[in-house]
Amino acid sequence: DLPDDRAVGLIRELARAHVVERVGNGVWRQHDLMRAYAIELLGRHGDNQGAASNRLIEHYISLAADAMSALHGEGPTPSFATVEAALAWCDREHPNLQAATSMAATFGDDDGALRIQETLVAVYAHRGQTAEWEAAARMAVRFAREAKDHPGRSRALHQVMVALERGGRQGEAMEAAGVLLRFQQVVIEAASLAEHPLDCQRLLQHAVAAVAESGRLLGEREDRLLHTRRTDIARVANARHLDETFREIGPRAPRRPAGPDTEDIPGED
Repeated sequence: DLPDDRAVGLIRELARAHVVERVGNGVWRQHDLMRAYAIELLGRHGDNQGAASNRLIEHYISLAADAMSALHGEGPTPSFATVEAALAWCDREHPNLQAATSMAATFGDDDGALRIQETLVAVYAHRGQTAEWEAAARMAVRFAREAKDHPGRSRALHQVMVALERGGRQGEAMEAAGVLLRFQQVVIEAASLAEHPLDCQRLLQHAVAAVAESGRLLGEREDRLLHTRRTDIARVANARHLDETFREIGPRAPRRPAGPDTEDIPGED
């Protein structure tokens, strides 16, 4: 909220005091310990610069969304003409993205934290950094759970599963697939309660994709639960007159006798 010349002067004073460091042309960042301490103080004492903090978080949410679109191959975005440009920005801003995520979570903006965190997940996935990918995805699960974002939580659980699979940890990947599959009960229930048909359809589409992906790893191991989820999706689709849209995912008979079903979601994070 200061004039540019005054802001530059203050930044230079902070640099001389080793509070911030220059990382590029016109780009400065706080040292990690100072950033962590500042976020701790904001959470403890409140923020008398709330508007400025919100603008900073929104700035990173917007750029992170553009970067993720570029990484997903959705073409040039307003901020990044190429995937390489998006990756370069993510590399340069990585500490700031992490700080913005922490700040958003500290202020109770779990939705904003999730949106930034998903970009970090996309970067690690793009580069095949499976350990970082898994850790970032598990963090996204927590943010999505706090935000009560069922599609976001489903996406994050799927990313945990794929990161484990790509890392060669097949047993853990299958466990993660089971967690993803069981969570679809929550997604399908939310779809059944959604007021708007488009919201219902969107949630069911997430459930369809998640059931297909978890089934890809689990196969006959969880055939009964896969059948149950497909049946649940078809039931809600029929009740909401979306049966034409979801005809292709109608229930298939299980290949083994039914046994006790479990609906809890252990091992999520």
